[in-house]
Amino acid sequence: MTRSLTILTVLAILAGCNKTNRIELSIPDTGWQLWPDTAAIWRKDKLFLPGEFHLDQLPVNAPTCGWDALSSVGIPVRLPSTVEQHFWGKLSKRPYKNDEYYYALYDTSLMNGNYEGVSWWSKEIYIPREFTGKTVDLFIRGARQRAEVYLNRQLIGYSMIEEVSFTCDATPAIIPGRKNLLAIRITNPGGRLDWIDNLVTTWDSVFFQRSHGFGGLDRGMVLRAHDQLFISDLYVLNTPNPKRINAYAQVTNRTAAEVRGNIEFRILTTDQQICEKVSVPFNIKPGEKETIQTALEYKDAITWSDKSPKLYTMKAVLSSSAGNYSDEQKRMFGFRWFAPDGIGSNAVLRLNGERVRLVSAISWGFWGLNGLFPTPELALKEVTAAKTLGLNCIQFHRNPGKTEVLDAQDNLGLYRYMEPGGGMTGLLNINELEKGLPGYDSLTGEPNLFAFRYMEEKILGMMRDHRSHPSLLMYCVQNEMNDPDLRNPRIDHLFRKMQATDPSRVIILTSGVPPTNQQWVKPYNDTLFKDDGTGYSGWFDKHTVGGPGVWQDALYTHPDSFTHRSVNQKEIVCWGEMLGSACPDNHQLMINQLKHTPGSYDYADHTAILTGYSNFINKWRFNSGFPTPSALFEQIGTKCYDFWGRVIETSKLAEANDFLVISGWESTTIENHSGLVDNLRNFKADVSLMNQRLQPLRPVFKPRTIIAEAGKTLAFDIFLINETRQPVTGKLVLQCISPSGKKSITGTFSIPSFVKDKFVYSLATNATTEPLTEEGMYRFRLTLNNSWEHSIEESVLVIHPAGQIASIPMPVAVLTDCDSAVIAGLEKLGIKAEPYNQTKKYGILITGSLIRYGSRFQIDDPTQDILNTDDDILYHDASTYGYPFPYNELEYYIRDIKATEAKVTLYMADIGRNPTINVKINGIKVLDKFNIRKEAGGRYTAIQRVFTVPVKNGVIDIDPGYRSSICAILIETPDTVMAINCGGKTYTDKTGRVWHEYHESPLINKEIIEAVRNGMNLLVLPRSNDAADEYARVLANAGAFSYSGHIGGTRASWMGAWVFNRHHPIFYSMPVNTVLGSYYQLTIDGGDGLFVDGNNVVVAAGCSRDHDPAVGATCFTSTLGKGKIVFNALPGLINALQDNPKQIHPLAGKKIVTNSLRLLAK
Repeated sequence: MTRSLTILTVLAILAGCNKTNRIELSIPDTGWQLWPDTAAIWRKDKLFLPGEFHLDQLPVNAPTCGWDALSSVGIPVRLPSTVEQHFWGKLSKRPYKNDEYYYALYDTSLMNGNYEGVSWWSKEIYIPREFTGKTVDLFIRGARQRAEVYLNRQLIGYSMIEEVSFTCDATPAIIPGRKNLLAIRITNPGGRLDWIDNLVTTWDSVFFQRSHGFGGLDRGMVLRAHDQLFISDLYVLNTPNPKRINAYAQVTNRTAAEVRGNIEFRILTTDQQICEKVSVPFNIKPGEKETIQTALEYKDAITWSDKSPKLYTMKAVLSSSAGNYSDEQKRMFGFRWFAPDGIGSNAVLRLNGERVRLVSAISWGFWGLNGLFPTPELALKEVTAAKTLGLNCIQFHRNPGKTEVLDAQDNLGLYRYMEPGGGMTGLLNINELEKGLPGYDSLTGEPNLFAFRYMEEKILGMMRDHRSHPSLLMYCVQNEMNDPDLRNPRIDHLFRKMQATDPSRVIILTSGVPPTNQQWVKPYNDTLFKDDGTGYSGWFDKHTVGGPGVWQDALYTHPDSFTHRSVNQKEIVCWGEMLGSACPDNHQLMINQLKHTPGSYDYADHTAILTGYSNFINKWRFNSGFPTPSALFEQIGTKCYDFWGRVIETSKLAEANDFLVISGWESTTIENHSGLVDNLRNFKADVSLMNQRLQPLRPVFKPRTIIAEAGKTLAFDIFLINETRQPVTGKLVLQCISPSGKKSITGTFSIPSFVKDKFVYSLATNATTEPLTEEGMYRFRLTLNNSWEHSIEESVLVIHPAGQIASIPMPVAVLTDCDSAVIAGLEKLGIKAEPYNQTKKYGILITGSLIRYGSRFQIDDPTQDILNTDDDILYHDASTYGYPFPYNELEYYIRDIKATEAKVTLYMADIGRNPTINVKINGIKVLDKFNIRKEAGGRYTAIQRVFTVPVKNGVIDIDPGYRSSICAILIETPDTVMAINCGGKTYTDKTGRVWHEYHESPLINKEIIEAVRNGMNLLVLPRSNDAADEYARVLANAGAFSYSGHIGGTRASWMGAWVFNRHHPIFYSMPVNTVLGSYYQLTIDGGDGLFVDGNNVVVAAGCSRDHDPAVGATCFTSTLGKGKIVFNALPGLINALQDNPKQIHPLAGKKIVTNSLRLLAK
């Protein structure tokens, strides 16, 4: 059957070839055999780059099973595929290493199941007799990592460059008229399974960029039979005249003689009609290649855009003057022109002469099933998903582009921005083992280091593969290069090479984090625009990745203060990675889809996570709100989509913004959970939450808050976003609909006159509503000219924070580390409160404190000598603030010091974390930008600093700054010595001094426990995740419930965390059976999940994070003796009582507190 289909395919090609002598045989994706050759030896192999080897000098590596057995071993597979798709965890399963996964040291639950080594991919192919006497090339679209290509056991090709196409000369090995064995030997040296792309891997004695750690093959292989004079490449580049293109045909002469002839370039419509044609003569010497170029203009061309993706075909027809050689090739293209305009005055991006604003998302290049390459179905799904969500662009981010996807984008209309992944490894000597090598010619920048040459080949190969695609707008060398030195001659050298390969596109050096030290070029412009020393280059690209992970009122306060606001009209303004909001995949949906596939590398992860959520839902009776895990996953996804819809809509209000990039397109089960879709490109929630806000014509109602206090007016602003480039006239009418259904017209607003290139129009500023008297959700409907098509609706939650408080027994006792502030906040709500007095009897006690342990880490090498000390152990570990988890805060709070003054000694060494620290003691900055390495004289060198500080209320509060690390602390007073081993366990040093592991007790003692047993009710409001853990341990030891740990803090904004609730008195008159999103404004570091159990435990809210299969309780109730307990592990609640919105909206937080007090009072 395979042979018959192949012959039919070839005959069809032949029938349509007219006078050409070319035959193309598409190799089917099916019928391949995969065999992991685990016995193969490869780690000491010498490696070669394109143009640096002769094929006949390379070793021939036969399969260790023998050639004869190759067809009978292994498993059948369909391309594209990887070893990991079929063998994940079966050939190797071990913990991740630091160079594979960013959080490897801290996230030990994940296991790496990828295969490092050799695999064979083989298929028998029938070659028609018509191939006889022809030159035959095999085109391979992509592989990773090293590919050795064998035809009939003869080596015909070799490529080291991952995911870039290459061509093999199959002429010496091919046998027409029979089946031929194609066998491709893939070697995977390992790689990363997360987002990092700027590190190198070691293979034998060389280094090169460490890319995604999969090993496999792309589809789309083609055997091409042609004359010895043939077209080896054809491509089309656009020009500033959108209806004029430059066509290029590379002609190769493998004959022994000089050949004259001509190439006719033809522009064809989709029905193959010739629109324009130009004939160009050539004269090529034997054994040489020459690129023939011409310009063609088609005045009636329909220009390509996302709204009108009109494609044409370029056909190049070659014929020799003697008539003995002929060939032809085709290439799809579109007429279009994309470039910046007005740099230095009124900078904008233009497509075909019209201003365009790009809204995109970063895609790390992870794909469902095999991890590495998209199937045609997934590529199509990616493009339709992006357009459905309202995006007009996607980034190839830290990974090179894929033909399958770009073809779909060309056809359907979606823009693309492209990075190669790891571009800086071709510019900077970032590996310490190579720091002694120059790496390049100091004058020309020509590379000599293997890593540099590798990356240069990868970048230029990527560009050659994709430069004809109209959907591809621009290139970026490296994401987050972080202030590169523009004096480095490698940068200019690479730019010139890139421009020579494709002069028709914008090229930028880096995207974020800081926008400084940028270098870029315009299309067809030799000027290298560089940072002029002030930060100005003409292209501003800044990253804000991080943030609250949920919409907060602070993201829009008024028209001159909102997220990603810019007034920089002189430069192209790009926000290359905006904030972050992660959510889980719909694992139930994905498993159902994956059951119908040949396999997927992440199937076991999806199964484990689904099991964890299912168990939680069933055990704690969340079924009424979430009948299935899918319902819960979708509800959590609404937080993400709602957040991004609001953020992008708000950012569009800045006229200067040209390019908005959401920090996550696809998720994986290992990392990057901020994706809008999963790696099968499924949506995560209702798409209308985003696409309605991203419409090119959008009335915008911006309330100054979306959670308002009952009885007060609401301030708001009105805008019209018009990116249609067409005038809009008339009025916007605002209607208010109360929770009870009452309707009223709030205002009518006239639309200003249309201005070319202006996208944002302000219609009203600081207008107000009537007092909002009803508790519940108000809806505000803003309609353009009575058109439902252009009618938008916003909701504002109105809360009475105190509610009915008469039943609460007063005074309420308070025992926190900020009693006066908590008492003041309660009394504003009408609740009388006082500091806890254990001699008095209370109906309710509120307790909570702030405990922050940070992240503890150990030195990489436990045998490392530490200089300037005889106690290496003390310096082998440390605690750090914000690394590797930005939200993991650190503070040493030493209580009960009976002195007015203390001597504090800080013990420090640079053992592998940020060497620059900032430290405050009792609010006084004692170390400011203190560089441990510099001050100590090098890495792994001990240093101490001693400070005499006043003691405040019996407390020493040591607050390390962000990313600061401390190994040990010694506190001395006349009658007390406290020795703290910050990052390690308790141990005794050589002098007999005991250095204790740092631990802080919560504000709850035996007397309080006894009072609860006797009937005092307890409201626990821990102020941090570590505090929640400590409070839970104390209460569990007392018998209130069983406790087996907690989920812990959020790792990062792109990893995420989420709290969801069910109908329960704690959330009375608040949104329930939902995720705590915009109408709670609970930040991603604003919750924790505790693993509790017990007959009297009732869970009201749960929490999980990133890819953790465990789900814990955030809000729950229990009993201890006669007393009731409400445990609220939402750290922001005490802040809310102080009107601090850091972790939760104050009104929402106050409502939860008063609801909890009412519940305890029943």
